[in-house]
Amino acid sequence: MYQYIKLFPKKDRYSLGQNIENTTLEIFEYFFQITHLSGQEKLFLLQKTSNKLDILKILIRLAKDVQAN
Repeated sequence: MYQYIKLFPKKDRYSLGQNIENTTLEIFEYFFQITHLSGQEKLFLLQKTSNKLDILKILIRLAKDVQAN
């Protein structure tokens, strides 16, 4: 992801690119936490992860639409 964001124009790199990077890191953190949970806590965090993935998809589409690459 970092290699992709590095190619963004400067005006998009520090806003849209940073949002994409932060959201990706949050998703990785959730995946790590999920491996240590069970039951309802795991289901709750899986739902949060799914929501973050949806947000990441939107951010990536937005980057494509504004031709940040």
